Amino acid sequence: MLLLLAACAKPVEPPPVVSPGPPRLAAPVGDLYTRLAAVPSDPLVATAMGGRPWDEVLAGVAAAIALQLGEGRVSDRYAVRWHAVRAGYPYPVGSVWTRSVAEDQVPPDLPAALAALPAGVDVGLARARGPAGDNWVLLAARPGVAVVPRLAREQSVGTAVSAVGMVVSDPLGQLRPSAASVVLDQPGEWMFQARDASGVVATLPVWVGETTPEAPPVVPVASSTGDDADAFAILGDVWGWYGRNPPARDPVLDSVARARLRDALERRPAPDAARQLRVAGFVGEPGAAATCRAPDVTACLDSVWWSPEARAVVAAGYPLVGLAAARLDEEVVLVVVGAS
Repeated sequence: MLLLLAACAKPVEPPPVVSPGPPRLAAPVGDLYTRLAAVPSDPLVATAMGGRPWDEVLAGVAAAIALQLGEGRVSDRYAVRWHAVRAGYPYPVGSVWTRSVAEDQVPPDLPAALAALPAGVDVGLARARGPAGDNWVLLAARPGVAVVPRLAREQSVGTAVSAVGMVVSDPLGQLRPSAASVVLDQPGEWMFQARDASGVVATLPVWVGETTPEAPPVVPVASSTGDDADAFAILGDVWGWYGRNPPARDPVLDSVARARLRDALERRPAPDAARQLRVAGFVGEPGAAATCRAPDVTACLDSVWWSPEARAVVAAGYPLVGLAAARLDEEVVLVVVGAS
């Protein structure tokens, strides 16, 4: 009888494969600069993380990159940093890893990529569905030891915000005195920067009485025509990003820029820019100057925009500019001078 029952038993069917469903993304746009340890709401991302710490804000940056991949767009370093601004992640993103796979599949080399990340980094992982499958993005960032307060990216005019340990510049690029708090008394774009013994930890642009732009201010030119020409084209784009007419290039300011470039190349301290401009005949509103060095012109001007001390030359909207550039040790050294 037992043998008969065994012969008549139905075979056990394997359980059905349950789809994790469409991707669940962390928010690509947030209101606050902050970090947030959490558990991924996307079950496939949670499984892939395997219990490792996951930062929801950094995952929002990853989500923005993954969504762009689904549109056939690749985020360069300038776009990645701007995604971080809009998501509210205040620290520099250290590495970007992307893969495209079939829907509901985990990239086979993702476990190795996660295991290779050093201890102490924030991890953001996201997947977004595109026309050809799922785009996965893994980000890592290392927060510094300086305290970066939770700070709303958009503020009202007249608001007082914490500025402990921060270097602050106003919408004209003028540094504000170090204090426990700063009153946002002008509309426009303010810049807060946290530093520690190792240098810059985080840079937080804040818009007062305005909304956050969707695109970064500095992007590469479509085709290079030389360092001077590229720099002038990028400056025109930055002025347009601010909603201003492009600046005019002034030959006298070019000569001032060349003089400052010689000082930079010979490692001499640059003279006071305001005094230098008065001697050159610009006796109205004080102008500004900045010197940068980077692998290319775009990176150079980008570093100026993000610097509280240097950014006046691009933030103040001077109608006249002067430029001078030279190559040194396979890098560009660029001087920008602005005046009215």
